[in-house]
Amino acid sequence: MIIIHVPGKPVAQSRPRFARRGAHTVAYDAAPSKDYKSWVKSCAVDVMAATGQSIIGRDVPLSLVVDIELARPKGKPKRFTMPTSKPDCDNVLKGLQDAMESIVYEADQQIVKVTVQKQFSATPGVTITIEEFNEAPQA
Repeated sequence: MIIIHVPGKPVAQSRPRFARRGAHTVAYDAAPSKDYKSWVKSCAVDVMAATGQSIIGRDVPLSLVVDIELARPKGKPKRFTMPTSKPDCDNVLKGLQDAMESIVYEADQQIVKVTVQKQFSATPGVTITIEEFNEAPQA
């Protein structure tokens, strides 16, 4: 099991941007999502080095549990515990998966099960738990 905590406000993966470079068109990430991916990569590298873990091989199926914690807006009553505003869970997940590829696991195609939850918290951030997926035998 690998647990990676990424402190700070979560940023959703944005749509790719396109630019002409001479006769070619290139796609690139917008600055906020590019910076956030770099931050996630840095946190992942630190955890992998601190725990002495090596990259997970391509043939190992993985399960991800992602807890997204957002700051509660000042005008939002405490009875609301789950945010229904942006960022979208799936867009945050896309950026996290891309950032951890080739650091934690070889390819994001290895991920066979994902659980994502978004909630309010006093300290915004994302906690990612990565485990080998073991399917329970059918009864």
